[in-house]
Amino acid sequence: MKNNLEYHGYLMAGYHDHPAGTMYNCVDKNPDTLHGGHANKDGYLFYFVEGRCGSLKCPPYVEGRELLCAMTEFYLIIVLLLQTTKGETQTGSCKDMLQGYLTGQLSSALGAYQVDALRREFKSFTDVIEKSMKKFKEEVNARIQNEGNRNVVYTRWSKKTCASLANFVYSGHFGGSHYTDKGAAVNPLCLPRDPEWGNYRDGNDGFKAYVYGAEYEPNTFTSHFTSLHNHDVPCAVCLVQNKSVVKIISRKTCYKGWNLKYEGFLMAGYRNHAAGSTYKCVDKNPDTLHGGKADKDGYLFYFVEGRCGSLKCPPYVEGRELVCAVGTKK
Repeated sequence: MKNNLEYHGYLMAGYHDHPAGTMYNCVDKNPDTLHGGHANKDGYLFYFVEGRCGSLKCPPYVEGRELLCAMTEFYLIIVLLLQTTKGETQTGSCKDMLQGYLTGQLSSALGAYQVDALRREFKSFTDVIEKSMKKFKEEVNARIQNEGNRNVVYTRWSKKTCASLANFVYSGHFGGSHYTDKGAAVNPLCLPRDPEWGNYRDGNDGFKAYVYGAEYEPNTFTSHFTSLHNHDVPCAVCLVQNKSVVKIISRKTCYKGWNLKYEGFLMAGYRNHAAGSTYKCVDKNPDTLHGGKADKDGYLFYFVEGRCGSLKCPPYVEGRELVCAVGTKK
């Protein structure tokens, strides 16, 4: 499996107390700027992201230290695809032009025998070229079909391992904004267990974005999830080859033609908290991080219930928790 570094840099997001929601972004360590754009005119603002200990494990993370990031490729193919119709039209046109040139320009200077010989030589040459181009296009099309969507990377929230037949990339800690942050970055992160550091200044200094760990908040839900209250949430990054991945909401099984990877419950942040969140499919048998039972908050996971109205009931039911499934298809 190829795993080549595209670039590395610093994790950045909006300021945690600004009213606008943001996203975590990996900014190159040597960023460019736009010409003439040095004036302070605001807009979407980028701040460095620091770790916040608690539900985020320290160590290996450090309170107030800026986080790095890296963008990698698992498989990258760059091809020149020639459109068949256009290519054949251009090839035919070129051949006709050259044959016309041979006939019109050379016939006056050469005898008929020499012109016929040149035509035969030219036809042999163009036949070889056309055959080679046809073979090339067939190989490119076959490679695109076999390799174009070869690898799909997905994150399995709440688990330390990947489902069967998926390649394990790494496991770590769920990372996200605090549930009280108005300027929360809504996209979650799967933070590795073995972080690396670049330039940093420890401590809670200046205007920064923050990243916390996460906890389960099952509250009144009656199941084995009750024992997970305030436990910290792990994650695993997985890769499947030659397959597509789909998340199906309100189903425990996959539709025909899809293979179930795992099933679970749909979870998200509490609707009345200041921070935005995203829906996640949490495995029905979730894992926890060792030593992470203390109530230290951070990004919080709540079950998602249906609300009738614009949501049709039936088939949905008012106040009933929603399930989910993740499947793959070759």
